[in-house]
Amino acid sequence: MTKPQVKLTSDELPLGPNARAAQETIDALTALGRFEPVDKARQVAFLTIARAVDADPLNATLWREYRTAEVALRKAENDSDDELTKLVGELSATVGDEPDAKRRNIRRTSRRRRDEPGP
Repeated sequence: MTKPQVKLTSDELPLGPNARAAQETIDALTALGRFEPVDKARQVAFLTIARAVDADPLNATLWREYRTAEVALRKAENDSDDELTKLVGELSATVGDEPDAKRRNIRRTSRRRRDEPGP
């Protein structure tokens, strides 16, 4: 009797070097609290494309998609920075002297008119 073959899903296959690196990146950013639940799709997309690159490392299109997915993943980590920057901007004050509304134009008042006689 022959043994039935079991087909492994992509989640059960061993990770190649790019997929391992992608998973380590995801794990590190998760440990730092950089992701929210809505970022799960970016994580899955990055890991899926990394697996595809491992399966076909000479495919330039996959590499381009891999880099795009990595940028999207890192953007997810920077979304909170935008909020912080916005808050700091709201709390910041302009530094400097206020313009003096009564300040006169010295140049204009010290000049003689051409038609006035000189001293």
